[in-house]
Amino acid sequence: MNIQDMTSKQISDKLAENGIKMHFNSKREKLEEALNNLPITEGDNMEAVTEATQEIPTAVLITADQLDDFKFNGVELEGLREDNTMKLIRVIVRPNDPLKLESTGEIFSFGNSVANGGKVVKKYVPFNNEEGWHVPNIIFENIKAAECQIFKKVVRNGQETMEPQKIKAYNVEVLDDLTQEEVDKIAVRQKATSSVG
Repeated sequence: MNIQDMTSKQISDKLAENGIKMHFNSKREKLEEALNNLPITEGDNMEAVTEATQEIPTAVLITADQLDDFKFNGVELEGLREDNTMKLIRVIVRPNDPLKLESTGEIFSFGNSVANGGKVVKKYVPFNNEEGWHVPNIIFENIKAAECQIFKKVVRNGQETMEPQKIKAYNVEVLDDLTQEEVDKIAVRQKATSSVG
């Protein structure tokens, strides 16, 4: 079927079949543009895609540097922003805040309208855990940006006073993802200690 003969609903359905969800109120031009720029993988039915777009398909791999604010060719790829927000990152968090130096960890809560269906993301993060701890990207970004206030002694006009200063609240070290061998070792340890069901 020719793309000009397809209704907006048919184009939207075709995109949905290929894992691309468009906003229900998207203009026809955006839908056509998204269908024309549909990435094609080896498993796709090449004849169906050719018929729909009237173009000779070529394999397209979308790389991170081709995306501009989770958009490809001006069309936002639905779900990509949330996937990035909830992606797990393995980190070691060390507090700089003098009030938290003796703490073993903290519960962090952050949220926005995109992440986790608009619900707050909550995660306990232990401090100084040398094995690393997996946290969602939204929590990682907020921990990295967190600041705290400390007071530093300064001498002004011969008088010693305490002056406020802002510093990073945490040092965050990003670790490599676990290898399959490390995952297997953890699974054996958890099974041996009955720490998981």
